[in-house]
Amino acid sequence: TEESRVVAVSHLVRDWLLEAHGDLDADKVGIVYNRPDTQRFSIPSEEERQTCREALLASCGCHAPAASDAVFVGTASTNFELKGVGPLIRAVAMLPENVSLFVAGGRDSSAYRRLAQKLGIAQRVFFCGKVDDMPSFYKALDVFILPTFYDACSNAVLEALASGCKTLTSASNGAAFFLEPDAVFADPGDSGLLADRLKDFIGRPRPDPFVWPDSIESGLDSFMDSIEKMLPEKAVGG
Repeated sequence: TEESRVVAVSHLVRDWLLEAHGDLDADKVGIVYNRPDTQRFSIPSEEERQTCREALLASCGCHAPAASDAVFVGTASTNFELKGVGPLIRAVAMLPENVSLFVAGGRDSSAYRRLAQKLGIAQRVFFCGKVDDMPSFYKALDVFILPTFYDACSNAVLEALASGCKTLTSASNGAAFFLEPDAVFADPGDSGLLADRLKDFIGRPRPDPFVWPDSIESGLDSFMDSIEKMLPEKAVGG
């Protein structure tokens, strides 16, 4: 109807909707992002970061201290196939031996453990299972990467940014809107591309603290505001 509105959860979802529905009026498609509680996440001190790294290793059954040049790459998913864990493992196999991958998520990891074993990097790929303390998980990482094949807007990317992680994701993730262009890659299935991007980002300094842009509407309050703006229109229209 004339009064109808559509609210998308990201610019990417808005673009997908307009592409799929050519008769949809772009002016009637609003954007309201989910907004995770980034106050739960913070950039750690070097001492706190080291403590979190040792705790993460211990939780994965490795009680040896992290080497001084160790690089912790992390990802988080409840759907390993959709979120590109396979290509990511292959990418890590192309990186130096001081780079380890930590996968947070409670899914069955047996097929991916076999892949790591086949590639000769089983000792560098850790499946953490369901992680209750995600703030500490992010604090332990040097780089967070989510090579997802589809994500309307991943909270994990925003949480990693708030934790001071160097963060990368695919162009198929609505949360890519918050990253610099070179932190976004086109093909999450291209392991060589993932390896190259990781190698580049590993050598970079940590980013500045993430601040939510004032110009971007987000959260339940903004969503309710969009509904309340429609109510007078519908009342006038009868």
